Amino acid sequence: VVVITDITDRRQTQVDSSRLAAIVESSDDAILSKDLDGIITSWNASAEKIFGYSAAEMIGSSVMRLIPPDRQGEEQHILEKIRRGERVPHFETLRQTKSGQMIDVSVAISPLKDAQGNIIGASKVARDISQRKRADEALRHERDRAQRFLDTAEVILLGLDLEGRITVINRKGCDLVGWTEAELLGRDWIDTCVPKRIQSEVRQNFRNLLNGDLRIIANPILSNAGEERLIEWRSRVLFDDAGRVIGTFSSGFTQGTVG
Repeated sequence: VVVITDITDRRQTQVDSSRLAAIVESSDDAILSKDLDGIITSWNASAEKIFGYSAAEMIGSSVMRLIPPDRQGEEQHILEKIRRGERVPHFETLRQTKSGQMIDVSVAISPLKDAQGNIIGASKVARDISQRKRADEALRHERDRAQRFLDTAEVILLGLDLEGRITVINRKGCDLVGWTEAELLGRDWIDTCVPKRIQSEVRQNFRNLLNGDLRIIANPILSNAGEERLIEWRSRVLFDDAGRVIGTFSSGFTQGTVG
């Protein structure tokens, strides 16, 4: 008697499970699962690398082990939402490593369901974003320092894109034309701040500048109160990382009023 059983589906399930396990283990993100009481049930290699705990140390332990004391309520709130079957939006927070170091992480959480569709826990993907946070902070510091330089300069500092729209203007420039920075950014500089009688000439000078003509040019600017001041401009072309022209940057020195 020969009995033949079709095990294609079972073999395919085994292949799919093996593939999924390989993906989880090769991920650069910490991937772990926990039950509805916050007890960790799985822990991949990157979780060990990021948090410093081995799988043997963490499986069967509470996820609270990773939560800083002042954020314990955050995890309780997440578990309550998972129990109710509610969605947990992606968020950024702090977690604590085995050494006690606090790291910035980006977290995504999804509910885990059994074959009957009942929620039995949650899977969590945590990405270490500490390096990105440090880079963002350094960039913010550099931007603040540049802004302080712009705002304390006793000359007009003006950036224009290829269409002549204002991308940068400092406090001195705003004070001279009588507009706020918010009112000026994105507006056409020549239409807004140059007397109509010379707009055509100034626009041609701008085109010449984009084509590499870096002469020092003087022309009047017009305030929103109708006052004209003669400004001597020193300008240069701006390039992006690929060497493409993206606009101009000019410093303007006041030469006195006109008329």
